[in-house]
Amino acid sequence: MRNIGIKLDEIIEKVGLDPKKLTITNKLIYLSHLIPALIKDGHAISLGGPGTGKTTIIKNSSSKSTLASTLTSASFFGDIKKREDGLISSKSDIVFTEQITAIKKIDDILINLILSHCNGDDVGRLGEDFPNRTSIVLLGNCLPDYYISNSKGELRFSKKIDSYFFDVLPEEFKSEQGLERFLLLPSFLLKKITNKLTLGEFDKGFSNYITKNRMDFFKYNLEEMSEREYKAHCKIITAFNFFLNDNQHINEDSDIFKGFKAFASSIVNLSINKKYQNFYYKNEEGRKLALVLILDKLPKNSTIEEAHFLENRALVKLKEEDIWYKIALTPIGELENEIEYNAYKKENYSFISEIISISNDNLILKQKYKPLCSNFFKIKDLSYVYPTFDNEIDCLKEELNFQGQVIKYQKLEINELKNYINKLIDSIEDIKKGYMTIPIDKLEVESFNEQINKDLALEKMMNTAINFFKIKKNDFKKRNIGFDGENAFLINFYEVLN
Repeated sequence: MRNIGIKLDEIIEKVGLDPKKLTITNKLIYLSHLIPALIKDGHAISLGGPGTGKTTIIKNSSSKSTLASTLTSASFFGDIKKREDGLISSKSDIVFTEQITAIKKIDDILINLILSHCNGDDVGRLGEDFPNRTSIVLLGNCLPDYYISNSKGELRFSKKIDSYFFDVLPEEFKSEQGLERFLLLPSFLLKKITNKLTLGEFDKGFSNYITKNRMDFFKYNLEEMSEREYKAHCKIITAFNFFLNDNQHINEDSDIFKGFKAFASSIVNLSINKKYQNFYYKNEEGRKLALVLILDKLPKNSTIEEAHFLENRALVKLKEEDIWYKIALTPIGELENEIEYNAYKKENYSFISEIISISNDNLILKQKYKPLCSNFFKIKDLSYVYPTFDNEIDCLKEELNFQGQVIKYQKLEINELKNYINKLIDSIEDIKKGYMTIPIDKLEVESFNEQINKDLALEKMMNTAINFFKIKKNDFKKRNIGFDGENAFLINFYEVLN
């Protein structure tokens, strides 16, 4: 599974981008733009900010990609009177439109033919069927509120995706039956390409390779869902397995399959519920895939001890260092890193865990490690990251040694408890006989005292931050607070700054 990150970076380079400048989410979105070229009936809608490279990748992803300059039934599906084929034929693997959001009205006949074709039905206007099943891709700019970068390429917090996001589409495509026929690619998470993120030349050999291997989607055993949801999941997983797993047979119980499915579900949910959630957020399978994809951001030969995945960033602790690596998973994560670093360097807050450094591209922020007060977003099993036999033996030895120490300590506690109980029995017997006895000290409940200390430390830290930022107690979430046994510290604090 570790090779997936290497494969993904190789593909990103072939489409003309620098993978070192991109978050894992953006890499996967660019990869998703190759689905229409590879998968028959890989119909997609891509709405995002201008200048993000989405059109360029669609255009270059296939040697048989065609721009539809006019939107008529004759241009798409053939001219009956002239007996001429349209673009939806053996001529094209992809037919794409630019600026679909600028078109207010499309011919009803064309709409019905497109919806029929995108449903998998044959539209034989000239009495011919075309087995290559051309993919239709609609490209356009979303409303400015949903852009994550401005005209200069500067990052900003954008509006969450909601039903209004789709208002830019022609009426027939933004309806439920229209959206469900397409894969909605989350291109609104792509930032504007600047001189720091150059879109170079697409590898023509790579596009020829995709065209040569164009395929039907593979049918997987998924849980019960609608037919259109099922097909959409299978198309995405088939494409990801081709590009990232060399098109090998994939075990549907494996972590790699579950990770692909998590990403597929995040896209399918966008067209079904008109909401978007990152594939790793609140999803254990997605977290595992995401962790493998960020391994290249960590020092070589390091060992991950702990990893948490928030909405836009991952917090990773290595065994070799007492440092949080705060790794941006989306461009918004880059912005969160930048905000926290600049604020801390300006004020040097005593109630915030020390921030050490930030990378030039804001992808990685280093902060002094304090254990988080919540493990809700923590990866519970890291064994898949280190699958070698030697590591498994080492982990097992370490676990056995730890358990041996626990058992030894518990035996001592049990013996102490037995002695205490025996003393208590002797005292009771003495009292029954009328003898005076020496009072026995009460047992100390250490865990209870530790909890009191923790609560007091949290209360102290929050009161300090509340007075400083003029915010409410409800603004604090446990996943953003660390506790080192004595004091509480803010770890993630861009929310209160914002």
